[in-house]
Amino acid sequence: KLFRQQFPRDWVDYETRVTSAAHAACALAPRVYGQIEVAGRCGILLERIAGPSMLRELPRRLYKIGQYGRMLADLHARIHAQGAVGLPTQYDRLARDIQSAPHLPPGQRTAALQALENMPRQDVLCHMDFHPDNVLLTPGGPRVIDWMNSCTGSPWADVARTYLMLRIGEPLEVTFKVRLLLLGRGWLRNAYMNRYRGLRPDAGGEFAAWLPIVAAARLADR
Repeated sequence: KLFRQQFPRDWVDYETRVTSAAHAACALAPRVYGQIEVAGRCGILLERIAGPSMLRELPRRLYKIGQYGRMLADLHARIHAQGAVGLPTQYDRLARDIQSAPHLPPGQRTAALQALENMPRQDVLCHMDFHPDNVLLTPGGPRVIDWMNSCTGSPWADVARTYLMLRIGEPLEVTFKVRLLLLGRGWLRNAYMNRYRGLRPDAGGEFAAWLPIVAAARLADR
């Protein structure tokens, strides 16, 4: 993975560290072999994972949309079954993003930070950018890439972020097939949520409590 020249070197170092920590905790993440420089560009030497992303396959296989939603939930639950060391905390990441979100009104910023403070702290492995374009479908089974946002925290905060992306995320390019996918994404989202709740029941209502907190933090991504 080569970074553009304007990317700071410490970003490369950071992604190297967190991806290594994620792989040590969960085999779904790629193995990291070190860093490399090509034509003045810094990069990370990663295990090659060959296969299309789930997002790329979905418009071609809309009849599998429910199956893919359940697969997303299965993979997410596998991630959340692991602990990890060497990763930042979800609390610190969310607090930083809420503080820096440029268009969040002051009252809502304060409310989101207070709600975050009141949530229970957990220490399971979380991806925090888990969506169909970060799942690669390989002959040996699905794998998960792009662990830059990984941290330790609550699995339901991680699920809430995925839910929001599946509900309101917009594609960069809208083709006819993508329009079909947008029409059917509610099916994908429902299949994902129903399966995940079946695997990890939410008796305490944590998902609903995390939604506004994660939404506020998401505004930091502009």
